[in-house]
Amino acid sequence: MRERSDVANFVVSAAVPEGDTPICADETSCDWERITLCAFDRLGVNTTARLPFLTCMDKANLPLFFDASVPEVCAKDSGLDWDDIYEKCFQTHEGDALLKSAAKEVVAKLGTKSFFLPLVQVDGSTVCAGKNCTFDAIDAHIASSPPASEGTPSVKYYFASK
Repeated sequence: MRERSDVANFVVSAAVPEGDTPICADETSCDWERITLCAFDRLGVNTTARLPFLTCMDKANLPLFFDASVPEVCAKDSGLDWDDIYEKCFQTHEGDALLKSAAKEVVAKLGTKSFFLPLVQVDGSTVCAGKNCTFDAIDAHIASSPPASEGTPSVKYYFASK
């Protein structure tokens, strides 16, 4: 039996499928995904560091079109340098590269067919998607599944930041 503590370092990735032309949930520019990817890049792969930014973004009443004031507050609350995230990543080719990389990962893991967000995979298997995707559903899967490998399971959480 595995416990929730076993998934302390799961990976969080933005869902932006469609190869060279990402399509993002709820808006046309992918700016919400781009700013989230820039923040995650600066925070590193540690989920504990990423979750405060993601939680702040999720709790905000995000408008349909990008408004930099929301992620600016979340970045500062998460101890990030806003100018670094916004001017050196979001507004540059670095943001484009992060978005393309995320799109390639989503296509490689999920294909190009439509899917519901959020979508969670544990050790490469889809556990839940859409409204049914809760921490309880993920915990139940992890607790009832034998580990695919020794150590921490690989958990991928695909989402849209809107």
